Amino acid sequence: MAKTKRYQLAEHLTAQPAGHVVLLTATPHHGDDDRFAHFIRLLDPDLFPEPHRVGAQAGEIRRDILRLGPDCPWALRRLKEDLRDMEGRRLFPDRHAHTIAFRLNRDEYELYKAVTGYINEFLPQASGSKKQSVALIRTVLQRRLASSTLAIVALARQRAENDLADIGRSQKERMAGLDRLAIARHGPVRHIATAVVVPASNTPKTAIADLLDDLDPELNRQSELAAENVVIAYEIVRGWETKRVGHLKIGFDVRSLGPADAQTGYRDPVHGIRRIEVKGRGRGKHIRLTINEWYKAVQLGDTYWLYVVWNPLDKPDAEPIRIQNPAKHHAKKEVVAARFFDIPATAIERAAMKGMA
Repeated sequence: MAKTKRYQLAEHLTAQPAGHVVLLTATPHHGDDDRFAHFIRLLDPDLFPEPHRVGAQAGEIRRDILRLGPDCPWALRRLKEDLRDMEGRRLFPDRHAHTIAFRLNRDEYELYKAVTGYINEFLPQASGSKKQSVALIRTVLQRRLASSTLAIVALARQRAENDLADIGRSQKERMAGLDRLAIARHGPVRHIATAVVVPASNTPKTAIADLLDDLDPELNRQSELAAENVVIAYEIVRGWETKRVGHLKIGFDVRSLGPADAQTGYRDPVHGIRRIEVKGRGRGKHIRLTINEWYKAVQLGDTYWLYVVWNPLDKPDAEPIRIQNPAKHHAKKEVVAARFFDIPATAIERAAMKGMA
């Protein structure tokens, strides 16, 4: 989706993130989920992910966070009837609608019947989630018809062009699907065996023990949680405000905000915020970043930090190792099969020795 110059300006003004952002609009949602998703990203790009990065989860995440209502922290809705001046008087007078009868001539009546027939044939009564959309389209068509002949013709031409574009996209997708079928064949899936390949530099016993640790989801969860606790405690001691955001799947675990200026409320967009990815591992093990975490590190640059806590479940260090912008300062080894990026433990230790944090 191409960004308009107006959107680029708003994106620039709200980047890294602004202390306070107020967006005013009479039509926040035009029926296009992608446009709406990018619109609310201006509020907080960390909480509201780009739709193409998380697929179907984008709508679910957005609905979970942006729950409209009196307690919604993100949006405030006011109708004309609710608006008052400083003395409590209504800003807008009452609106009274009156229906005025008029007679159609023969040509107008034939056009009315044709449009009504189109509506009844191609826009039947719907139910569930589609009911509101279909009702809106029926209303728009009838209003264009009542407006002018030119308006209904222009709308009909636009719908026809959109339908042709949809048919073209559908054809391309189906042809691509046929091409994929030439490579893969449907059939039963049968597990034959599992093989474990360990590095030659490690003893088999040590390598297999490390592998079993990686495969235990409960142990990994406890380790990561313990490491997060260490990191949050460290940040609080520094006087920073922290929040866990790992459940949002946005590429890091903790957002930490430094103290803002007492008079202006300004917070430095680079040095005043840390997006922290937390890793808890046994001392000496590689630190593994997922492809989402690595790309997020590339995207966020110097505001992205990697905090490493060695042995989080067994006498963890009170002060984590801190690496700013790991995508810039460390060589990675891409694990192609599983799409991970490994940072060697030696590189973590060297960064700590150089005092990069």
